[in-house]
Amino acid sequence: ATLNPGSMTKTGWQTKMVPPSYLRDSEAADLDPYAAIILLNVRAIDARAIRNLEEYVSKGGGVAWFLGAAGMTPSEIQRLDQQLFKNNQGILPFSMRAQTDLVAADSTEVVPDIQPESHPVFAPLLGQSN
Repeated sequence: ATLNPGSMTKTGWQTKMVPPSYLRDSEAADLDPYAAIILLNVRAIDARAIRNLEEYVSKGGGVAWFLGAAGMTPSEIQRLDQQLFKNNQGILPFSMRAQTDLVAADSTEVVPDIQPESHPVFAPLLGQSN
């Protein structure tokens, strides 16, 4: 409903729902017209789909990956981490292996919840303040 709230609301988004196999079975250039690719509850992805996503992201495309409420097994997390984070060289700007519970701050000092690494996605933001 968020990306398709009804015919009377103009969001600027036109959604197209396809199975994850679309990323594998399509050519990389077929992804170019999309402003963003949102993956929901995708627990595994094959090598060709990853290559297509890597090419799409290298051209400026955006990818959001929502793992879902069911969570993932440690082996699924490790596999996706190896395929998508690639020791800070993949399309994910962080490792999925380090799950951390966020805790409430003890003081009024505002601190970030994450510490950006030297991944290319953070390059325009490093050294700047909010």
